[in-house]
Amino acid sequence: MAQRTFTALVTGFEPFEEEYPVNPSYEISQSLPPSLADHHVKINIVPLPSPLRVSYRHVSELMPAILDSYAGSVDMVLHIGMYSGHAYAVERFGHANGYVRPDLYGALPTEQDERLGEKLETSFRVQNVIRKWQEETCTAGYNAAECCVSEDAGRFLCDFTYFTTLAWYGKKNKRFTATFDRPVLFLHVPADNSVEKGRVFAECLLKASAACY
Repeated sequence: MAQRTFTALVTGFEPFEEEYPVNPSYEISQSLPPSLADHHVKINIVPLPSPLRVSYRHVSELMPAILDSYAGSVDMVLHIGMYSGHAYAVERFGHANGYVRPDLYGALPTEQDERLGEKLETSFRVQNVIRKWQEETCTAGYNAAECCVSEDAGRFLCDFTYFTTLAWYGKKNKRFTATFDRPVLFLHVPADNSVEKGRVFAECLLKASAACY
């Protein structure tokens, strides 16, 4: 069987907590290899060279421009962010509103296009991805119980970034609220995460995403 290719754009964030001067999400994104071989799929990984700023305005302006520049050349977008949990969590939804925590620059986001609804969902079948992700994680020697799904991305920059990218696909396809043609995932990693361990979990998630694409 001929090998197919699957290309993923991967992003991480700048530090934003004094307790964590290094944001593991960005370090993980930069530690990923250029490609992974998985059965009959070659996974090409394109890390964004700079971290996303913890700024609603920055994300709302930069992400659509980045997505425009990569349109047609990537099969999925994987955002990585840190949070206070202890598991590795794939987010199911990005939310339009309810943001009350100012960003690092003291700002809040503007209202979203009402045609997009209150939340958007990835077009990946999340339960299938999680199942495959857990299998890959076990194969890599880690505990599958550390892989979970979340339905609340936190109403801060992680959630906002996820929604922004999901919304870009909705506007591009003119399918504002339909749950398809949104090949985007958000991975939350523990704030005290080992970059090496996080890299393995991210690699396993990319393999699972390619298998379920």
